[in-house]
Amino acid sequence: LSLINSPTHRYEMDTNYYVAWCDYYELHKEHWINDLLDPRNVLLWEEEEIFSLQYLARDMYDSSYPVCIGTFEKLNKKGWQLLKNSTAITNLNIKEGSQETFRDGDPSEIRSIFTGIAPVPLRKLWLELEESDYNDLLKQCRGSFKEEPSTTTSQLTLKGKKLHYSRFKVPDAE
Repeated sequence: LSLINSPTHRYEMDTNYYVAWCDYYELHKEHWINDLLDPRNVLLWEEEEIFSLQYLARDMYDSSYPVCIGTFEKLNKKGWQLLKNSTAITNLNIKEGSQETFRDGDPSEIRSIFTGIAPVPLRKLWLELEESDYNDLLKQCRGSFKEEPSTTTSQLTLKGKKLHYSRFKVPDAE
């Protein structure tokens, strides 16, 4: 029943509501709901995101998922950070025709829900990055970075602990 209180969710599941919504917008194209930057629209979007996160929190709890973002009644710190991350990605204002992706935006508001650490801004557009573009940073990570040329596995040593990661290698077409 809670879904009925969500305009977006009701729009998606109630045919009569959908038709009425579309008819209204056709007659009122100047309405604030058609302006994505209108503060009321931003607030509506945020309320919808919170609502979706509440359902996600409930489902995570009910399924014994090992990460908790709160409950349907109340999001915890991780849940609120997910909302901030989602808002930051949505507010990137990528220009039409640009080759930018959501990865190219300003990451200053985004944080890991586990560590609180912010991501590092990219040095160039995501689509232009090469594998070697960040080897210098990896070497500075209080450890060393070792690329094993004969495999697709790399090793990062951080504070005496070896962390391994691998990249899937696509086989050459025959």
